[in-house]
Amino acid sequence: MSALIPYGTFPTPYGVTIPAFHPGGDTAGEPDHFLFDMDGTAIFAGIHSKAERKRFAEDATRLGYAPRFEDYGGHPIPKMPLRKPRDPAYPRVAGLEGDVPIEAWTTGLLDRFQWCDRAEFLIGIIGQNLERATWSRHEFMAEVYPLGLSIMLTAALERFRFELNRTVGVHARLLG
Repeated sequence: MSALIPYGTFPTPYGVTIPAFHPGGDTAGEPDHFLFDMDGTAIFAGIHSKAERKRFAEDATRLGYAPRFEDYGGHPIPKMPLRKPRDPAYPRVAGLEGDVPIEAWTTGLLDRFQWCDRAEFLIGIIGQNLERATWSRHEFMAEVYPLGLSIMLTAALERFRFELNRTVGVHARLLG
């Protein structure tokens, strides 16, 4: 195997970043394609012991593929499907006053490449808006305001998915 060319870093769910590398071959110029070395793969899979990461890398090299993470103290990447709502939120709020922040939030999500950055952006929106929910002396406003916020955030995520799919489709047509 040829030497790995550094690409940058990638955040893990554990608060550390791991090095990412350019792939070789036909996908070398693709911004969404990158590789991890075996140590980075082990960290991402939750193998925290340095000795176990080394054993994982040695076994993977010997076998020619990555063995089960669980055998080294790690775990498989969790997959949690989200249920699709009965009715989408975006059509209910499109064209109303709520449309302005939804479009701004969608643009903010599209401007961020990594999901950890998108999550941080959304957490900031939630935090700022929950602080504003205390503006009224009426206790029920503190309960109603977050409900409206959740509908608007759902609409922004639906709009983001639509825009992301549209953008990917445009790029595919341009490259195809």
